[in-house]
This record gives sequence, structure tokens and C-alpha cells, in this order.
Amino acid sequence: MVLKKCARILLLPLMLLALTGVKSYAQEFHFSQYMKSPMVLNPALTGAFYGDWQVYNNYRSQWGGVLDKPYTTIGLGFQKPIYLENNKVAFGLFVLNDQAGDKGYMTNMAALSLAYHASLGYQELRVGAQFGYTMRSIDDNLAFPEDFNRVSGQFEQEVSDMEPLDNYNSNYFDINLGLVWSLNYQTFRPEVGIAAHHINKPKEVFFANESTIGTKVSGFASFKYYVNRDFYVDPNFLVVSFEKATNMLMGINAGFEFSPNKLDFDEVFGGVLIRNGFSENPDAFIIQAGVGIANFDIALNYDFNISPLKQGLSNNGSFEVSLSYTAASTRLIKTKIESERL
Repeated sequence: MVLKKCARILLLPLMLLALTGVKSYAQEFHFSQYMKSPMVLNPALTGAFYGDWQVYNNYRSQWGGVLDKPYTTIGLGFQKPIYLENNKVAFGLFVLNDQAGDKGYMTNMAALSLAYHASLGYQELRVGAQFGYTMRSIDDNLAFPEDFNRVSGQFEQEVSDMEPLDNYNSNYFDINLGLVWSLNYQTFRPEVGIAAHHINKPKEVFFANESTIGTKVSGFASFKYYVNRDFYVDPNFLVVSFEKATNMLMGINAGFEFSPNKLDFDEVFGGVLIRNGFSENPDAFIIQAGVGIANFDIALNYDFNISPLKQGLSNNGSFEVSLSYTAASTRLIKTKIESERL
């Protein structure tokens, strides 16, 4: 109980500190299973699957071991490709809710994604754009230790000036762009992408002076290699640069793809990742596993905290689950059969 109270005291000033300064340093939501939330990762990944349409859900919970109500992030996406001969266009819609425990700092976001995929032999080049609207709010009833009135025994906001916010809501329009290249050649299937978020540098207005949200740049790469017809390994990494902070994920997955079977098992996979390296600013060690059954895919992961914050705290990792359903393709593929003209 003492640890939870200490955590609440520490995390609340940090949350407000994220809103201060000439530019906005507010925490960006993120998923450790970044490839399971493609429209958040890169708009060009919209429609990058084989099927008629797809719906997916992401859920992340963190700090559950030290807070009465953990930080939670919930996302829901829908995407659909439209085939044009060998190329295709795709559109998608993604909505997200990010809530900082019971401290009243909440982000709601909705984004429309558009993408074009050009097939170039064994290669595919994808470009995408995303147009979103974000609504952020903070509880106007927050209380600080300095607000405690020793005479009345109550927390009174007027006691101190520790709440300098002029607005408790901030809404803004957002534009994101992305580019992805992939190769599908026999046993080697790499994929590389780069994205720029907040390229219009939207404004936040929690304070009298507007704060500018800087452009976030992310790059990812996957080097999937089939050891044999069924078994593959996939070294991968993600680097995100936002304002003066850099976040990195690197790891390796391995999976087994089943031949058609009565149980409709398609694939099982597992892997490990590390966030922000082993020696400099380590953050988390991540294990994940998943399974594909019929048209469904489910994946789980747990982030073990290896940062200095783990000292004196237990069960302070993060849990994440993703679930997707992909409708089977009904696309008619034309086949040309050569024959003599009679």
C-alpha cells in the first residue's frame, strides 16, 4: 500500500511535467506488439494483408502492480483493400483510447488511413497517408500534497498554485505519412518502412501559451527468413524519435506454419524483444507468443521492467493482447491458358 501511494505521488507530477515547456513532450501511446497495430505504426501498412477485410483490437495495461487503476491503451481498427489488377488501394479506420489510470489524463483519437500498393515483380512499394483527430483532457479536480489544508483537513485547490493549466481539454487535427518496401522472394521476405507523424505540427492549448507537438519519425525493419517450408525466423526492430527522446525495440520471432488440417491451425509463433538496449537506458525485456486459427490471430506479450524503476517495486510490468479477424479473400484471379486458335 505504501508503494502504491508513493507511485501515485511520483507519477502525477511526471504526467503534468509531460505537458509543460515550449513544446509538448506528452507521452505517445505505444504497443510492444507494434506489427499487430499496423495503422498506428505506419499508414502505408493499411491493407497489407491477404483477404477481403480485417478488423483488429489491441489492449495494453501497465503499472498495474503499483496503481489501483493501471494505465490502459485500447485500440480498434478496420481495414479493407481494393484490388486493381496487380496493384491495390486500401482504406482503414482506427480509433484509440489511452487513459493514465485514475489521474484523469485521457487521450481519444480517431484516424482515417489511405494507402496505395504497387507491385513491382517480387517487390511491393506502399505509400500511405493518415488524417486523424485527437482529443486530450485532464481532470480538473486533481489535488496535490500542497493543496492540503491542515486546518480543515481537506484538499483545496485554491491553497496553492500547483495547477497552472488554463484549459483542461485540447483537441487537434493530425496528418501522418508513411512509406514501406517489401520483397517476397522464395525464402527471404524482408520489409522496411518509415513514417512521419504530426507533420502538420499541431498545437496543444492546456496553457495560456500554445504548445507545439513536434514531428515523430519512426522506422522499422523485418527480415523474415524461411529455414524450410514451414519454419521461419524473423529478426526485427523499431526505432522511434520524438522531440528529444528515442525509443528502440529489437528482437527476434520464430514461427511454424501448418499445412491444411482439420483443426484449422494456421500458425504458432513466439519471440523475445528488448526495449532501449541492454546497457544504456534499458527499459523492458519482452516475451510474446501467438497463434493463428482459421481466420483469427491472437497474440500475447508481457513486458518485464528492467529499468531503474524496478528497484523496490514488484509486478510492475506491462501486459498486452491483440486479436484480429481476417475475412477470406473472394477475389477472382484470372488465369490465361494458351491454346491454338481454331
